[in-house]
Amino acid sequence: MGQAILDEEERERYSRQTMLPAWGEEGQLRLKRSVVFVAGLGGLGGPVCLYLAAAGVGTLILCDDGLVEISNLNRQLLYDEADLGKPKTAAAARKLRGLNPRTETVERRVRLREGSVAGIASDADILVDCLDNYQARQVLNAHAVRAGLPLLHGGVLGAGGQFAFLFPPLTPCLHCIFPDDAAERSAPLPAVGPAAGMVASVQALAALRYLVFGEPTMPNLFWRTDGWNPQAEALEIQRDERCPVCGRIS
Repeated sequence: MGQAILDEEERERYSRQTMLPAWGEEGQLRLKRSVVFVAGLGGLGGPVCLYLAAAGVGTLILCDDGLVEISNLNRQLLYDEADLGKPKTAAAARKLRGLNPRTETVERRVRLREGSVAGIASDADILVDCLDNYQARQVLNAHAVRAGLPLLHGGVLGAGGQFAFLFPPLTPCLHCIFPDDAAERSAPLPAVGPAAGMVASVQALAALRYLVFGEPTMPNLFWRTDGWNPQAEALEIQRDERCPVCGRIS
């Protein structure tokens, strides 16, 4: 990851993206040096990891405490029936190494908690929220604000999904949009596979754009889409100056 140039195999592997004039070899080297923390390895996290590994991200920190279950397989395309009962982190790391052995995978089979997140995500350049748990999302959001890191939020419900690039003080934080009194749904939520893939693709593109070009994707907008009627809307979002998480940042 510390190499100053790409070798010939890397040049060939990534040639279809480095031919973009603004990307080039320098952009690919930035990806090679980057570290991405992916929280949640389900319907969103799996495709995000696949795209980022394929693109040549240097290190992926894989965080999930779950096991692969048969109900996952309608949308979690990183796994197959041979993975049932295995830790998602281990199954994901094995698949990603097969896709691109040059991407280092770091397994973190833990549940995100206030006291542990800083230690397991300390080396990251960007955080990707692929979680399905409100409390864990808020823990990750608080860490993103404290560490001064961008958070790429994604969510899926049925055939629809949502995305936001969150990076205070440029944008609101997740708590500004979904405060603590938001209703937490504990029951499993419906999710259609292609909807997860659609949102994950947006998250992966946003991660690549930030890591290669240093640019945010749709800052101060909350992107929503309905997969049954393919259309999207971008709603303006604003910081809450009284937000207990990011309100003091300027």
